[in-house]
Amino acid sequence: RRALRGSAASRGYGRLWRRLRSAVLAARPLCARCLAAGRLTPAEVGHHVAPIVDPRDPSVLDSGNIEPLCRACHERHHGRLRSD
Repeated sequence: RRALRGSAASRGYGRLWRRLRSAVLAARPLCARCLAAGRLTPAEVGHHVAPIVDPRDPSVLDSGNIEPLCRACHERHHGRLRSD
């Protein structure tokens, strides 16, 4: 399965993305969705609001397209965790 997806860097998650994600999470350290629901949960993931279609697209590195989420909210969003 991993071979079909390619490497993280080839999908747009290289060094610049990791730096940007760190900056976004430092500036907004709480999960946006938990916060909207009245919970204070540390954000762990920088989620692209608009999905990456082309890793060379500059919007990949647009901080306005990144939502800080906790792991559970991110997994729920992608259908890998059931909503309670």
